[in-house]
Amino acid sequence: MRAVHEPDAMERRAWLSTEARDAPSCSSGLDAHEAGQPMVAHADVVRALVSDDPTWEDADAAEAPVEDDSASAMACNAGDPETDHLIAQYFGEVRRFALLSFAQEQVLGCRIKRWQRRVRWALYTSPMALPTLCRVWHQIEPQDISLHEVVQHPAAMMPEQTERRAQSRQAMLSLQDLATRLDRPQARSGLPRREAQESRGLRHARFSLWRAWLTTYEALQLPPHIHEAMREALTDTQQTTPLDPALQAASRVWARAQGELDQAKAQMMQANLRFVIHVAQRYGNRGVPLLDLIQEGNLGLMRAVEKFEPRRGLKLITYAHWWIRQAISRALSEQYRTIQLPSHVIEREHKLYAATRRLWTSHGRAPSARELSAALGWTPQEVETLLIAVQPIAQLQQAVTDGGDALQDFVADTQAPQPYELVVEEQVRRGVRECLGHLTAREAMIMRLRYGLDAHEPHSLRDIGALYGISHERVRQLEQRAFAKLRRLPQSAGLAELVQ
Repeated sequence: MRAVHEPDAMERRAWLSTEARDAPSCSSGLDAHEAGQPMVAHADVVRALVSDDPTWEDADAAEAPVEDDSASAMACNAGDPETDHLIAQYFGEVRRFALLSFAQEQVLGCRIKRWQRRVRWALYTSPMALPTLCRVWHQIEPQDISLHEVVQHPAAMMPEQTERRAQSRQAMLSLQDLATRLDRPQARSGLPRREAQESRGLRHARFSLWRAWLTTYEALQLPPHIHEAMREALTDTQQTTPLDPALQAASRVWARAQGELDQAKAQMMQANLRFVIHVAQRYGNRGVPLLDLIQEGNLGLMRAVEKFEPRRGLKLITYAHWWIRQAISRALSEQYRTIQLPSHVIEREHKLYAATRRLWTSHGRAPSARELSAALGWTPQEVETLLIAVQPIAQLQQAVTDGGDALQDFVADTQAPQPYELVVEEQVRRGVRECLGHLTAREAMIMRLRYGLDAHEPHSLRDIGALYGISHERVRQLEQRAFAKLRRLPQSAGLAELVQ
């Protein structure tokens, strides 16, 4: 199937000169659909994929915020001069990025959403989009994978499983029908005016087909891993057939859209890096370096930028605060503790510490479990159980004195054998080996096999008899004769005292 990237300059000019001319800059029909309104077919297919956008810096420059002097005076003291220098250097680099006003942030958020949509469109219009989706759908039909892994629906309008399957099947049939109609060759003629008008009508009809194609894909609400599968299929197919013009154009359009999206996300993140530092400082002195906390908070900020919806009318930090705190809290629970605790226990621990600080400030002493339970609304048993679960773990290698003495130097190991026990065991082993030397070779080997001496496993009389080709009664007689010889040895009395 030829994609939207076919090199037809006449058709592209026709698309850009008709409905696409009236498309809004920050929103479109698909944006209205995401806001809960009925989906409107798009007329800016090519414009959305290949046109340039005005940068966010051009929007309402009069509302640019003033540099926050209080943020530059934030204390980044981590107790280590080298770490302090790294933190000061990092914060100096962060200060180079200008803050965004609310209007600039809204425009940049619209730009991110728009390029996210265009990245999807670049994948949907690639030659590998429908084959990849059909391959996944063939796994759904025999129920090899679940339908919700391929098709997403908002929680507010979640249909039944049968209805969802029917809607998805109808969408697949519509896409296959549109692919068949788009594959039909167009009649090209150089005849005069009436033929040109008919050709223009055919181009408008073809554009309507592409608009229905994108509308159907958007209605499916494919999850990110399906988009990744389409991208991998496009990359693999292009490596196999690098001279295909449709694959080259599809890959080029996707790469440009993805690059613009990454640039817009980077601008949004750079303007909010100071807020990550501000949040990370609240979790200091908990066993994880401040720079590690900042990096974990940056990961949460990336997640927030990915899911940010500017149409809700909020600033990014209002939405990103939860994601940043969640990322830092999860890092603390995974890196600080030797024994990891569930996330809900960590949340209760934070509430317990906050209540402890409040009560300590008001009473001037450590609060009791009953006072904590009254302040938090928990039972005293829950408070005591949580205090036991979150108590700090002492490391044996941890220095406890100014001289560097470790804790293991002062704590007795009750499970390790005592030195005198090791000496007695070695003397018994040496004495037994010396006593067995007074027996014949067969008698000594029978004693070793019978009682598991010298790294041998204990054997039964029948097993030893089978090994030597004698009866087990004969083995028992040889064992009794060996014991009689050992009792007459002078070393036997000393071994008996060691064993006792």
